[in-house]
Amino acid sequence: MTLRHVNPVALSSLIVLSAAFVGGVAAAQSGGKPKPPTVSKSIIKQAQAAQAAIKAEKWADCLAVLSGTDAVPDKTPYDDYAVSELRTVCAARSGNFAAAEPALAKGLEVGEANGFIDEEGRKLRLRQLTQVNYQLKDYRRAADFGRRASQADPGNRDVRQLTAQALYLIPDNAAVAAFVEPWVTEMEQRNETPPDLPLNLWASACVRMKDDKCTRRAVEKQVAYAPSDEAWGNLFLLTMRDAPTDQNLNVLRFAYEVGALKGGDDVAEYASLAMEKGYPGEAQAVIEAAIAAGKFGGPGKTTPGAANLLQQSKAAAAPDRASLARQSKEAAAQKTGVAEVRVGQAFLSYGQPAEAVASIERGLAKGGVKAVDEANLSLGVARLKTGDKTGAVTAFDAVKDPFLARLAGYWKLRAR
Repeated sequence: MTLRHVNPVALSSLIVLSAAFVGGVAAAQSGGKPKPPTVSKSIIKQAQAAQAAIKAEKWADCLAVLSGTDAVPDKTPYDDYAVSELRTVCAARSGNFAAAEPALAKGLEVGEANGFIDEEGRKLRLRQLTQVNYQLKDYRRAADFGRRASQADPGNRDVRQLTAQALYLIPDNAAVAAFVEPWVTEMEQRNETPPDLPLNLWASACVRMKDDKCTRRAVEKQVAYAPSDEAWGNLFLLTMRDAPTDQNLNVLRFAYEVGALKGGDDVAEYASLAMEKGYPGEAQAVIEAAIAAGKFGGPGKTTPGAANLLQQSKAAAAPDRASLARQSKEAAAQKTGVAEVRVGQAFLSYGQPAEAVASIERGLAKGGVKAVDEANLSLGVARLKTGDKTGAVTAFDAVKDPFLARLAGYWKLRAR
């Protein structure tokens, strides 16, 4: 089985730039009201002509007259800023984003250095530069401005998503993961739900890098906040890769619960292992459900292997199910809880969660159970299936083994 690729959501595009020429923020003065800066006499005529062209919506004329200021010597910083702002408006309105981008960047550079842009204006300019460069498909430059914009305005989801998209399209997969993962953590700390897009980009970038640990972290967030069949399927495959051999059945049980066993081969693997571990009723139930769902070539159809499994499981399940009451009575007479836990797990495999809860609880209370973590995992599943979500979470939280605790964490998602 190979890990399925997680496709990013279709990318959005374009921006709307301000059409109004902002005269600039007043330069700071020592005391009294600040005096607004003005353009110098050396370019006043060109600036006025550009403003007239803007009013008349003659964008080409505006750009032409402004080009004449490039050769003017001894321009002041505010001259450079004013020309850049005027040029930005005219270039953007004419759809010439290749010309708008350097004008925007120049305006930001001069404005920041000389106090012509306040903090809100700076945030806007950084967003605009991120968007324009993204539109121009200069994804590296878009990502650079996007990082700055994200630092200036960390609560702005749009600019952070666009930055993640730009990094993905460079492509810089390690940077995508490094940018999105802490952002997701920030949102979790604020009790916010991360959007689908950054989660998809993060998971896809990790898959590209063939980094299973990175992919697992990303996919775990996907199933927590944006669960899908594909995300659950990917999580199943990753978990199965890490699973100790003696825990494969528990992984397959969870995969079956979330619908991640798509094909007949996966179901047959689950049923075979259930039979091997002594749960014939479980094997029978999953094979019958798979046949009804058409997993072996169509509704009602089967294969020789599946038919054989079904026959074997039925033959073994009938006497086993009939002996459950006797097994339960014998287990109750035991001094330790090992047998009661085992009987409880058998009840669970036959779809009797209430009986399973009672038996496993008695077994754990008696003590002497060596596989306590697996017992608590089974107890959590049984409680969940009876509708006791709070009790299920308590049982899942009691699981301490690192791998089983991770699996219990996935089950906890079903208890939300």
